[in-house]
Amino acid sequence: MFADMPASSVTPAERSRKMVSVVLQALQEPGRQVAAAAAMGASESTVSRLKNEHLENLTLLLAHIGLKIVPIDYVCVDKQTYESVAHLATRAMSRPEIAKQLIWDEK
Repeated sequence: MFADMPASSVTPAERSRKMVSVVLQALQEPGRQVAAAAAMGASESTVSRLKNEHLENLTLLLAHIGLKIVPIDYVCVDKQTYESVAHLATRAMSRPEIAKQLIWDEK
């Protein structure tokens, strides 16, 4: 599975920093850290310790093995599918008459 991972110009350290940011932003939501601790059967201080002492190493490990952290409501697709859809959307939106039909159902 990981043998044919695409090469990326973004380093694992950079990907790790982005993942840390995603986690920290999620934990800033009011009550989120307390709820996570309760769901884990742990104290809030345990979650805080995990965040402060282990988060950077964990995200760096994930980055090195080709994984990432994304919000749960994100939908991930493989790069080829994304590029195909982006190409079709760009072509369709570049022609005003087609764009109007797609957006406003006008002819």
